[in-house]
Amino acid sequence: LKSHSLVKARELTAALDALPQGKAWLIMEPLILHVTCRSLDDARRLLRCSQASGLKRSGLVLPLGATRVLIEGNDRLSAPISSAGRLLVGEEALSFLLGEANLLLKRNLARLAGFEKACRQGLPLSDGHK
Repeated sequence: LKSHSLVKARELTAALDALPQGKAWLIMEPLILHVTCRSLDDARRLLRCSQASGLKRSGLVLPLGATRVLIEGNDRLSAPISSAGRLLVGEEALSFLLGEANLLLKRNLARLAGFEKACRQGLPLSDGHK
């Protein structure tokens, strides 16, 4: 099961009906953006917007010939839930993990919205409009 939105318990339960023989993990990964900027000043402005919106794991990458900003969210969860076709956690623990993953996703989406707002306010478009 892969989703970019909140997952309901019944969706997770249905996905677990056919457990793989290997390992299965419940994972919520934060947003990751790689942005190539026209100039170092543009990259710095974008970096300030990301940090102002709570995306603290952001930084400049300066390979030859490009100026990039790497923006990464903070909120993540990774927990093994099955191995060899057997659940490793009970229903209560699985419900808790799913609730935490959904909470972290909501935070991630809120930070993304804050980042978009910060960019709209702080980064002029090429035609001079904000």
